[in-house]
Amino acid sequence: MKTNIKKVAIVYPYLPAYRIPFFEKLERELEEHGIELTIYSGTNLGQKKVKEISSSSLKISKQQRAGFSINKFQVQWQKGLLREVSRDNPSMFIFMYNAGILNYSLLMLSLSLHKIPFYIWTSGHKRFGLSTSQHKIKDRFKSMGINRASGIISYSSYYKNQLEESGYSPEKIFVAQNTVNVENIIQKYPFSEIKRTYETVKFLFVGNVIETKSIDKALHCFKKIKEQGYNFQFDVVGEGYHLQTLKALSAKLGLQEQVNFHGAKYGEDAAAFFLISNVFLLPGTGGLAINEAMAYGLPIITTPGDGTAHDLVNKNGFLLDFNFPPEQLEDAIFFFLKAKPQEFRKMEEQSVHLIKSHFLQANMVKGFMAPILKELKT
Repeated sequence: MKTNIKKVAIVYPYLPAYRIPFFEKLERELEEHGIELTIYSGTNLGQKKVKEISSSSLKISKQQRAGFSINKFQVQWQKGLLREVSRDNPSMFIFMYNAGILNYSLLMLSLSLHKIPFYIWTSGHKRFGLSTSQHKIKDRFKSMGINRASGIISYSSYYKNQLEESGYSPEKIFVAQNTVNVENIIQKYPFSEIKRTYETVKFLFVGNVIETKSIDKALHCFKKIKEQGYNFQFDVVGEGYHLQTLKALSAKLGLQEQVNFHGAKYGEDAAAFFLISNVFLLPGTGGLAINEAMAYGLPIITTPGDGTAHDLVNKNGFLLDFNFPPEQLEDAIFFFLKAKPQEFRKMEEQSVHLIKSHFLQANMVKGFMAPILKELKT
């Protein structure tokens, strides 16, 4: 007698390469429970330059994403998504939700009417640059999805607490701390074998070079620090629409000898910067690069970003206010410029400890398995 195979569908606006190790781990875990995984992925229409997947053994159903922009508000749809879903007939859905993709909301409404469980996977972070009215429209769509959803898979305990404070049932919230394949970094570059020097303190940024990363604020702080005679280096690794503006600003501030722009780097080329740097500096939005930096044993200076940094920064660096005054960033930078090697080492050890004890990608997989097994094993 043929048994019905349970299927989990993950609906994703576009599939970056850094997500593949996580989905492969999740697929292996699901297979042990006789559950299949399918990923429905759109294509990248955003300004972020993100390396997309080239090949994988995962079952990926890819649809073109199309749309238009109205005063920075994106109205989009994932072509053929509803047709593909109808053909495959998954047992459960997890949405990397984007309120601007119209057929996500249509699919959620259909699932709700047919009593098919679906979860929303989100950090709860709101996009910058939208007007109050645009945020209200997006919030209305998102709240419709959240209210109809079987539950939420939160990027962090920070957003989980926000949901609970707003009255959302704790039993419907699952935390899967957002991370990358830190296990691979820890195995390939054991912390005990990483040797750093501290004569010239080297600050590092890695990520998309876009306005919301607030690298310009760091440059202004470094100008003041240079004027006081301190020796430092700031490496910016990444591409983005804001890159040329930052290069011009750096030259204007007279930081050509201290600040270096290296473009996008991947694999061993990116690892080389993490291995020789002393502090990871992310003064704006973001999250995943912090996990990566901590796996290499770097102390952190950052803001709450998408909320995940609230969990990540604990005695291993500085968590700035979201809209921090310049003096707050300057004080954090000065701490490291004046710190002794043993103070660096203490924070480096704490970063690695936090990653190993709480923020492995295996823990993220467990965060996903909990709601999946709740729905499909009952």
